[in-house]
Parts: sequence; structure tokens; C-alpha cells
Amino acid sequence: AAYLNVSHTDFDLDRHWRSMSELDLRPIYLLHDLIPITHPEVTTPHKTARHCGRVTKALEHATGIIANSQATADDLRAFADEEKLGVPLLLVAPIAGAQMTAKADKGHVRGRPFVSVGTVETRKNHILLLRVWSLLVDRLGDAAPHLVIAGDMGLGGESALKSLLSDPRLQDFVEIRFGQSDAEIARLVSQARAMLLPTLAEGYGLPMVEALAQGVPVIASDLPSFREIGQGIPTLLDSNDAELWADSIASFCEESPERGRQLAVMDRFRAPTWSTHFAALDAWLN
Repeated sequence: AAYLNVSHTDFDLDRHWRSMSELDLRPIYLLHDLIPITHPEVTTPHKTARHCGRVTKALEHATGIIANSQATADDLRAFADEEKLGVPLLLVAPIAGAQMTAKADKGHVRGRPFVSVGTVETRKNHILLLRVWSLLVDRLGDAAPHLVIAGDMGLGGESALKSLLSDPRLQDFVEIRFGQSDAEIARLVSQARAMLLPTLAEGYGLPMVEALAQGVPVIASDLPSFREIGQGIPTLLDSNDAELWADSIASFCEESPERGRQLAVMDRFRAPTWSTHFAALDAWLN
């Protein structure tokens, strides 16, 4: 029988592999990313060591590996080459976002907030957004746009929260919402001028998929995974250039040419679906 593990759980441990052998199972693993290995600065040494163990063990012993994106598959092959390991049977099968029923508000953008969805943590680079909003307030004063950050607290998120609370000016323009339901997220995204994703590293990016599926423009970091899943629609920027982000966001406050370009090609976006994911997976497993 095949054993599928989709949660990055425990396959760095020897007892896991003893179980695979004792039960005569064909182990298959879904890799979401190699970020603790490729970007150890955004996590802890413990998490990096464990993920290195997972990926190494999977390369050495798995019957097959599923990658959620070509970008993750490329990172896996690069790591295997560095470690002089072979790569087992490999399937790239993108996963689907939530089925959000709220449709994007097509009205004028003035007055609507920008939105950033994702865990509030170092990797998601909310610190950049706070620097950007400080620039926007300097430039635009009371006419500066509003930003809503929606997500749970993660590793290093306290720094972003502390930075927000330490600047009284930002508190009038930036809000962090924790514990939002899928329905609340869908409604929030549908009303956004644009989704903002300044993340430093990403294996996939469900918020991008979900925003584009709703017809909402996206400004994001220029990352391989975002180039892949964005299908040429998002505006992709250097994740370290606060001035560039401020310029782009300021232009999206109105019906700018770049925002118009995104809206004009939005209909060509093809969101990954679970039916295509499992059709590819079933054929590959067979």
C-alpha cells in the first residue's frame, strides 16, 4: 500500500522509517517548500535542522515526492544536487485555494483598503509594509490609503506588531486583524484595492491564488513561485525596496495604467483546482 504524508510531519525521525519498513509501505511525501533550508534566516536553527532531515530522508527513501509548485521542485533538485542525492519519482501538482464566494468590488478604488493576508511572521515581511506606509503617510498625509493585515501571529511577528504600536501615525492607517474566518477573509479581499504580498520566500502562495480568482489585483515580491502561479498578472517588485513599493501602492490608489493592465488580463487567470490536482495525483500513483 502507499502511505501519503502531506503535512511535513515526522519523516525526519528514524522511528518513522522503521514503521515504513515494518509495514511494507510505499512512502510518498508532499513538499510545500524548502524555505528552512534555502532561507534559514527567516526561521530557527532547530526548524532548519528538522526540515533538512525531512528532505534528506525523503530523497533517500521515498517512493515518490509531490511538489506544490515547479519552484518547489526546482529547489528540491538543487538541494539534491548539492547533497549528491538522487531524486525519486516527482510530481508537480499545484493545490487549490479556498472557494471564496465574495466577488471583487469593481467600483472606484478610492476609499478601499489594501489587504495583506498571511501569518504575521518574519518571512512574510510585514516590516517592509510598515516602512512603506510610513513613507505614504509622509507623502500623502491624511490622504494616505489604509492597510489591513489579516493573519495569525507567527515566528517573529511581535516585531511587526511592536513597530506598528510604536508609531502613532501608522495606527490611523494600518490595522492587524487576527483570527479571521474564511468568509471574513473573502469579504475583506473582495473589497481590496489590491492584495499585497511582500514575502521574502514562498513555496506556493495561496493568498495570491485566492485574490486573483476573485479578480483582485496583486502586488507581490518577485519570487519564482509568484512568477509561476501568477501567470503574468501580478505586479512583482523587489522585496527589499520600500520606495518602489510605496510608488507602486500610491499609483494603485487611483485607476493607474498598471492596475488597469492587471484588470484587463484578469479573466485569463486559471486557478488550480482540486479536481485537476487529484486527477494528476491518481494517474501518477497508478
